[in-house]
Amino acid sequence: MLMKTSFFIRLNGIGLLIGSLFLYYLLGASWWFFFLLLLTPDLAFLAYLKDPKTGALTYNITHSLLLASIVGISGFVLQIEWLTALGIVFVAHIGMDYMVGYGIKYPDNPKKTHIQRV
Repeated sequence: MLMKTSFFIRLNGIGLLIGSLFLYYLLGASWWFFFLLLLTPDLAFLAYLKDPKTGALTYNITHSLLLASIVGISGFVLQIEWLTALGIVFVAHIGMDYMVGYGIKYPDNPKKTHIQRV
């Protein structure tokens, strides 16, 4: 069952990534901004230097689709292009992570995610 679930989560990741790339293209924002920020959510790994619980919490917050959506929608509603772009980039990053098998972290083990053990 885990394999089937993992497969569908990975497919969702591909959808998130492709959809984000398309939205970013429609926004017309700078692609250097996109590539500069694409991996920044992974800086949350630095919180693991404190302890696994803090690391997992920080990682999960920065990889939250809800937070990324709030950022992007806020930028759109307030007509702040860079904020809209930031939200889209974060969704693209999360999609990319899901696509390759990374997911929400458990506090007991940074290699254990809701998708699989990595």
